[in-house]
Amino acid sequence: MTKRVMTITVAVLTVLLLALAVPGGAATWPVKPIEVIIPYAPGGGSDVTARIFARYMEKSLGQPVVIVNIEGAQGKIGEMEVLNARPDGYKILWQHHVLHCLYLTGVTNHTWKDFTPIAVGGKSDNVVIVGKNSPWNSMADVVRDAKAKPEHFVMEFAPGTTNHFGVLQMLSEMNVTMNMVPKSGDNPRITSLLGGHCDITAVAMNSAMPFYKSGDVKILGVMSKDRSKWLPEVPTLMEQGINAELLNEYVLYAPKGIPSDVEAKLRSAFKSAMTSPELIKEYEAIATVANFMDKQETIDRLTSIFNGYEALAKQFGIYRK
Repeated sequence: MTKRVMTITVAVLTVLLLALAVPGGAATWPVKPIEVIIPYAPGGGSDVTARIFARYMEKSLGQPVVIVNIEGAQGKIGEMEVLNARPDGYKILWQHHVLHCLYLTGVTNHTWKDFTPIAVGGKSDNVVIVGKNSPWNSMADVVRDAKAKPEHFVMEFAPGTTNHFGVLQMLSEMNVTMNMVPKSGDNPRITSLLGGHCDITAVAMNSAMPFYKSGDVKILGVMSKDRSKWLPEVPTLMEQGINAELLNEYVLYAPKGIPSDVEAKLRSAFKSAMTSPELIKEYEAIATVANFMDKQETIDRLTSIFNGYEALAKQFGIYRK
């Protein structure tokens, strides 16, 4: 091999190696299917909302967007899958604010800042419910009686989740104490309420609606800033003087360190999906709002939620135990 040929060969190999070193081949990304990791079992809110937006993202990206359910450890296993993934944009995470809860209660050692937040996406409301025979018809009734009998009334909650933190925020704002009983799952807590084993709880609006329509439970308040379009007759907690919010709010994350142009393409495709009139209708059919937030708005939202939850964790003695 002549020196000239050898020089050309080395140059070509160098270029090829440099091209391979660029995560994801940003200039032509995507060139293969993209996996959306759902850190829970199929059928839940995270899974259903992701399967809807995946179909719309495919149209923009020109590649399949595949939903992969990796459940376990309250969402930790799925989060770790993306946290440790190659930062090329081909493996992303669809997770709600439980990500913050897992860190603040010591289940994980990573925060949202260890990912690349793409955008806040869909959200659905939670509600405060009591049994049909409860003497309470408003949050003012609850505050009055709970102050008269501290720790007397039983409040069930889902430990270590956004439900837990939302309930703590509510009790802090009400300045009352209750007999706190942990119980995971909306349906088990509703069953407990119907059986007279607890006095009050908070659940996803979707979970409560069948029992509300049948008259088996009363909804005392919606835990969001605005009234729900699906429950226009029910006031928010904020309207009733209780500054507490609990949303099932979903966020799309990528691994930290993805190329900036891949990040931009992901965000653009996600925005196109979430602002599609057809997707909005599909979300509304499952009582979910498509609330796309761009980069800075997403960062501001995550910062606000995390800081608020951190303060609650320290206030109630559950911080990273």
